[in-house]
Amino acid sequence: MTLLRAKCVKHVEWEILNMLIGDDEDSHYTSTTEMALDGLVPRGDKVAVKRYNTALKNIRDILRGMREKRVKHLPKEHHAAGDE
Repeated sequence: MTLLRAKCVKHVEWEILNMLIGDDEDSHYTSTTEMALDGLVPRGDKVAVKRYNTALKNIRDILRGMREKRVKHLPKEHHAAGDE
């Protein structure tokens, strides 16, 4: 299945989240790079590249925030427990 060209940042965010969650039987991607190469970001399309990069940053920021909020629940012995 070839992906549609990135129509907006939210479209790319959805595709990234769908790939990460992996509960869609049509999703066969194992990386965001693989998704980009399969039509989401056509070669030479600067607008689609910008949308892709913005979406990746947005999702990364959301996931980092979720991770940071959970540090306080880690066992004391966990290697990341002191990162608060």
